[in-house]
Amino acid sequence: MPIKKIHIGFDLDMEVFMRMLATTPADVQFQAFGTDDAAAKPRRHRKSPKLLTHSTAPKIPGGARHAILAFLVAHKGEALAFSVISAELIKLEYASGTVSSQLYNLKVNRLARKTKAGWTATAKAVAEVEGSSNGQ
Repeated sequence: MPIKKIHIGFDLDMEVFMRMLATTPADVQFQAFGTDDAAAKPRRHRKSPKLLTHSTAPKIPGGARHAILAFLVAHKGEALAFSVISAELIKLEYASGTVSSQLYNLKVNRLARKTKAGWTATAKAVAEVEGSSNGQ
């Protein structure tokens, strides 16, 4: 089967290309893609979003989960309202939207209990927090 079409790419100076174009038969088609130095401006970098850096991030190992757990254990025997726990987490510079999901996960793992009065830490939570603070 003979080749009917072929596509070839060359990197040529403009003068050489114009000479080739002048001597080319009429049935040959050229597609030219040029580069304009003025159009190739360097892109500006966008300002990076303001995120917590490692120096300003809370120094609580275990993140928001452990912060909530430690707060509940520190107030064991008390039933804490959701708003109180949320306010404490916001003070520690965590997102307010994480409180609900973290409390749910603590409840599923039986580390926190929800009562009509509020949230309390379970005995399992007390053992976990006190065990991690003792270096276990």
